[in-house]
Amino acid sequence: MKKYNFCKDTLFEIRKATFKVDELYPNQAAEYLVQLTSIFGTILDVIREREGIFNNKKLDIFKEEEKANRAKLIAEASPEYISFREAKDMKEEADCLIKSLKYYLRGKESEYKNTLN
Repeated sequence: MKKYNFCKDTLFEIRKATFKVDELYPNQAAEYLVQLTSIFGTILDVIREREGIFNNKKLDIFKEEEKANRAKLIAEASPEYISFREAKDMKEEADCLIKSLKYYLRGKESEYKNTLN
C-alpha cells in the first residue's frame, strides 16, 4: 500500500505542477520526466501484485458460481478488481504524462534551436 500511495501522490503532484504549461520550465519538465520514469517500474510492481490478488478472488468466485459470465460480473464488482483497475489507470496516467513531457521538451528544444539560427 505504501508503494501505491507514493506513486499516486507523486503522479498527483506532477500533474498539478504541469497543468499550467506557461509556468513550466524545461529543467522542471526534465526533472518530472525523470521522476515519472523512475516510479514507472514501481507502478508495474503494484499492478502485478494487485492482479494476482484479483485473479485469486476471481478463481474463488468461479469455483462458487455455476455460470462463468455471472462469476465474471461478480468478480469485476469486487474491491480487488477496483484496486487492480486503479493501479492500471495509474500506469496509463503515468504513461500519458511521460509522453506529454517528452513532447513538451522536444518542442522547447526545437524552439531553442530556432532562436540560435
